[in-house]
Amino acid sequence: MPILLEACFRSSCVTMKSATPGIASMSSVSRTPLNTVGAWLESGFIQSLGGTRQIEIEILDVGRVAGAAGRDRAGRRGLNAARQCLYQLRLGGADHQHPALGRLRGELQGHAKSAACQHKVPVWRNRWSQPPEIVDLCLIDFYHPPMVNLTIQDFEAARARIAEHIKWTPLLTSRQLSEMTGYDARLKAECFQRIGAYKIRGPLNKFAQMPEEQKRRGVVCASAGNHAQGVALAAKIHGIRAVVCMAANATPAKIAATRSYGAEVVLHGSIFDEANEKAKELAQSEGLTFVHPFDDEQLVAGQGTLGLEVVRDWPDLDAIVVPIGGGGLISGVSMAVKSHNPKIKVIGVESSDGPAMQASVKAGALQTIECNTIIDGLRVRTVGTLNFSVVQRYVDDIVTLSDKEIFEAMLWTWERCKLVCEGAAAAPVGALMQGLIKLPPGSKVAAVISGGNVNLDQLRGLRWN
Repeated sequence: MPILLEACFRSSCVTMKSATPGIASMSSVSRTPLNTVGAWLESGFIQSLGGTRQIEIEILDVGRVAGAAGRDRAGRRGLNAARQCLYQLRLGGADHQHPALGRLRGELQGHAKSAACQHKVPVWRNRWSQPPEIVDLCLIDFYHPPMVNLTIQDFEAARARIAEHIKWTPLLTSRQLSEMTGYDARLKAECFQRIGAYKIRGPLNKFAQMPEEQKRRGVVCASAGNHAQGVALAAKIHGIRAVVCMAANATPAKIAATRSYGAEVVLHGSIFDEANEKAKELAQSEGLTFVHPFDDEQLVAGQGTLGLEVVRDWPDLDAIVVPIGGGGLISGVSMAVKSHNPKIKVIGVESSDGPAMQASVKAGALQTIECNTIIDGLRVRTVGTLNFSVVQRYVDDIVTLSDKEIFEAMLWTWERCKLVCEGAAAAPVGALMQGLIKLPPGSKVAAVISGGNVNLDQLRGLRWN
């Protein structure tokens, strides 16, 4: 049964009504100060709605009072809390293309007056009263996520939460890469991390802050790669049930690795999208918390501890080069290093066969692309909404190179640096080798080797010296 969520903003109050039975806390209409709506995110109410596929959102009777409320501090907090509420609904499983959300998004984009989020937005009044009208809504954008601005203190706190369970991976010098580029180049070897990749950091940080009720119910994710293993091991460490959905044609080695960390593996469909839909279905039917692979603030804070380690090991860093898939890693790393020193350049690298973040940044809005790269960690058609917002503000440049050039960089790193890295992890090295990183000679540059989980089955039986 679809949920009808009615949000009525009058003065500084919100009235919300769920037409779905069984949600006792919201079974009848209630009036709540807008600046407390955010508390629902903590209570699990939003998560209980989020797993439902069909969600209708009616914005009723906003009027000019909401615009006036946006001009004082309490009103701004309340409006932002409401925006978070609606954003979490979309993240939790609401159809990205649902007409109610799409209509609101289109109006926000169509009537945007400035980057300061001051819009003239048609407001859908009570369907039995007057037709839509244009009103001023200040400091609010219901479609886009709230701005995430994490500080060095946030990353230090995240690092303290996860320190017991991860490695402080080394920052290795590379004479040959330095000579080739003219920079002082070093490699952040996250291939030595537990599970063989950085993806353990985010889930550990998220689960450390998860309410006990959600821990008791368990978590679910969809992945056939590093995210699956990161969630599985982090859940095991925190004593949480973990369910990982994978396509039925996932490699046996990855299935076995995920199960070895204690997760339940559900094989469904033939592509990731089908496995992801199954994960959202289980989140709803079993009350599990869906763990997004990148579009999550707590995950971003955890992944960003990698950047914190780099600037602690190399305080006078000039630039850092980071691979981009969905954008979770570069979001965290960029905020961490720029909190240390705003002058540090952050450069992202994507495959030219699937540059979803670069396309979105150029367009000024999220883009869904035809993604033809075969490199697992870079194969994303639409980057994270939250991640895109961070990249727009914190990342200095995004460069691309072909899959072929990335694979050549991967083999070079194996041979010359003696580091077993996966394809996505070799992209920063490839960008440096191809001369795509434009910095003054002698610049201190860190390249993030994000992981080393390579499927070597096809090498079995081959012999060489």
